[in-house]
Amino acid sequence: MKVIAGLGNPGAQYETTRHNVGFLAVDHLVEHWHAQGPQTSFSAEVYQTQIAGEKVLLVKPQTFMNRSGQSIAPLLNFYKCEPEDLIVLHDDVDLEPHALRIKQGGGHGGHNGLRSIDASVGGEKTNYFRIRLGVGRPNFPGSRGGAVADHVLAPFEDEELRDLEPLFDDVCKACELLMQGDLKAAQNKFNRKPKPEKSPESQPKSPKE
Repeated sequence: MKVIAGLGNPGAQYETTRHNVGFLAVDHLVEHWHAQGPQTSFSAEVYQTQIAGEKVLLVKPQTFMNRSGQSIAPLLNFYKCEPEDLIVLHDDVDLEPHALRIKQGGGHGGHNGLRSIDASVGGEKTNYFRIRLGVGRPNFPGSRGGAVADHVLAPFEDEELRDLEPLFDDVCKACELLMQGDLKAAQNKFNRKPKPEKSPESQPKSPKE
């Protein structure tokens, strides 16, 4: 069994905020994979589906972001899942909007949802997979400025929500690769950064110049 957990805050006031991009990604997976649910268990909305014959749970913890682990850890224990069976989808202010990065294990990077999961599953059991979804900082081009907390708790504009669809399609493909055990293929496909454009000064000059 695999568990894919999107992080966010429950409640209509948070529904389309940047901090809830993990919830929005799970909603996309539920629709794409025709998952059944939700059932309310382990303080979470839980959907079920099958991918390549394996049972997959799609989870939206309802404990608020900074207590995500209080929902996820008991669920993993009940189903006897290892941390390697868990994929966590979460927002990341250090990535530009619409960027996607995949990693296994590592620190929480100051993210309160990951911090809670790390504390709840145990300090030596943090080698679960993370799919980081870029929402940018207030100083990224196109952002509205202000404090980081205000930025992540602000709702996406309608146009921004529409622009998330290709990102969520990539989340789907990345999850499928991870569930197949192919972390390297997922990272090679989605972690590559575009090469920066060369400035005019760095362009090779022709013999006539």
